[in-house]
Amino acid sequence: MSESIKQRVAAMSNSRDKVSLKKLLDAALVDLTEVRAELAKGITDYAAGRAEVVKILTDLTAARAEVVKLVTDVTALITREKSFTLSDAGLTIASGKKTATAAKDFTYIANGTVGYKALGDMSALVGTIADGKSAGWSFYIDSAGTITTSAKTADADNAAAAYALVNAIAQPAGKALIGHLVVSTTGATFIGGTTDLDAGTATDIYMSIIGPAYAPAAITAVAPAAITAVNPAAATATAPADLTLIV
Repeated sequence: MSESIKQRVAAMSNSRDKVSLKKLLDAALVDLTEVRAELAKGITDYAAGRAEVVKILTDLTAARAEVVKLVTDVTALITREKSFTLSDAGLTIASGKKTATAAKDFTYIANGTVGYKALGDMSALVGTIADGKSAGWSFYIDSAGTITTSAKTADADNAAAAYALVNAIAQPAGKALIGHLVVSTTGATFIGGTTDLDAGTATDIYMSIIGPAYAPAAITAVAPAAITAVNPAAATATAPADLTLIV
């Protein structure tokens, strides 16, 4: 074979190799394009799934809020059912005129323990009521029979407003509420423990409480977040193009 013919054969062979390589690369590009499409579908699928997880978390958060409210409610119920008076203490002005007194023997339950208390004075009043204002105190008893008095409420414009404040005082754990005292003063300040309750400037209201006095915490109806059905994007099975070796 002449040298010129050999060169022509070699050139033709190189050209054929280049064509084969191009076809091989073209097939690889088709393959990669389809793989990329599948990856895109997978990302869409993942994003939709993540959105559903976020909705579920929102739903669980709302449900947890309801559970917290229920626990608060049950705790309040337990408190009120374990501590309250069973009979009227007959609250009135004490002989010393500086606080209230139980004019009657009374029975009660404090922290689940039934007790009996003979008539007698409440503990001292502490706090000053401004002239022209009203305020109040609450009286409690524990399982050992010890009587305590709440702090004075804030001054209010009238007795009704003062009663609302005294009735809102949180019941101490393990103590039964005996009752309330609301004092209105006109013409002078009222000094708890110093001013006589029958002073001309003071008007008193004595309220004995029988039975549970505190309503449980109200449960506010909050519907959990609705889960919207969102199907994730379907991943279509697409086999990549076969790579054909072209020689």
